[in-house]
Amino acid sequence: MIEVHHRNASRSRRITWLLEELQLEYKLVKYQRDPDTHLAPPELTAIHPLGKTPCHGSA
Repeated sequence: MIEVHHRNASRSRRITWLLEELQLEYKLVKYQRDPDTHLAPPELTAIHPLGKTPCHGSA
């Protein structure tokens, strides 16, 4: 199964839309931006050093 790491207000929404159109199963892992800095939370920077989405976790 594909695991998509998604942050609110990010380009990863395009990936989820594509997966829906292709009717592929996926797991969505959601993250919220910091309300003051709009940066990625530490949980996401542990997966991608810059906190960018979409990204995939190591499997």
